[in-house]
Amino acid sequence: MKQKQQTNIGELGFHERLQQELSTYHAKKIHIDGSVTIEQVNNPYFLINDKWNINFLGEIKQFEENVATYKYSSKNVTFRFINPKVNLEVKYVYYQRLFNDYWTINSIFGAQSPLKRMTEFLNQKYPTLSSLLDLKIDKVEREYLFWLNEYSRNNLKRKDTHPERYVLKALNIVGKFLEDIQRYEYDIAPETHVRLLLFPEDKPKLRKKSIDQIDYIPDYVLEQLFTHINDLPKDVIPVVWVAFKTGLRISDVLGLTTDRLIKLNGKYSIMTDIEKTYVQGHRIPIDEELANLLAVLIQRAKENSNQDNNPEGFIFIRYRGSRKGKPFGQSWIQDHLNILAIQKNIVDENENLFHFKTHQFRHTYAIKMLNGGADIYKKI
Repeated sequence: MKQKQQTNIGELGFHERLQQELSTYHAKKIHIDGSVTIEQVNNPYFLINDKWNINFLGEIKQFEENVATYKYSSKNVTFRFINPKVNLEVKYVYYQRLFNDYWTINSIFGAQSPLKRMTEFLNQKYPTLSSLLDLKIDKVEREYLFWLNEYSRNNLKRKDTHPERYVLKALNIVGKFLEDIQRYEYDIAPETHVRLLLFPEDKPKLRKKSIDQIDYIPDYVLEQLFTHINDLPKDVIPVVWVAFKTGLRISDVLGLTTDRLIKLNGKYSIMTDIEKTYVQGHRIPIDEELANLLAVLIQRAKENSNQDNNPEGFIFIRYRGSRKGKPFGQSWIQDHLNILAIQKNIVDENENLFHFKTHQFRHTYAIKMLNGGADIYKKI
């Protein structure tokens, strides 16, 4: 169905309607019998404040649990567009995404880079912009591409920074946005298909690391990680154990389904399809401790799943939000590992804060196999 958008922003009433909606919000209460009560709360907090604090959301019933388990350091999301009307429009988008369960608390408050970059870009290039609906998407998309490349060269200062990866991630976000507004036929969607706006050559190729730069987790760091592992969110802990004990790529760990735990001749194994190398039915022996952990997770997934929220039977599943029916995001796992590193001061042997990457578990597994005399070209 075509989503009709108001394109004549000069017409009286457009921004007034946005203001009216932002002056209230809906609080949901789920009862023991599964029924839901929705109450309209007349509170203009989201309208009058350009800085939203996570503690306010913690007072709204449906967000209580997510706010209580939130562990990022950033507690505010701030809207800083020059024109108040543009600020209003962006706040309205965030408001709708939040209350319709398209975005989570973590994605709004913990991952603010896209909003910050968009704010800088529009304030710099379009300081007199009075509405997002005035933008010519085809033209702006090209400008944003060049601006991102310039920004990455001039503003990424860390010694291990990766400008190409930064630009690639930002372009993927833009591409996904353009695909969505074209799919749902919004009036602001560009007429030219997104494949003719973002070409493969627009996306920078990532530099390969030399063999001497292979990233793994030293024993010194592993000892600290496992000392504090129970301080990770409960959904992250089993992902870490599976990645560490099997050497699977994080994508294959998160893609495990409830039928993948196998017991044969009294021995347990995980049977999986290796997505990257197209290997099907690959079996990895596991110890009984990990098998018991997976059995509990599988049982829980089966009890909480149905054809609507988990049609493919994933173990590590999102039951709501924009990833409903999909596994946890890889970056979500990595982010929580690095939050733990900051909170518990997990450092390397030079006393520098250790930065976790999810693929390090695979490299760590390979190194332990090499040290044990295994031929990893046959084993992994």
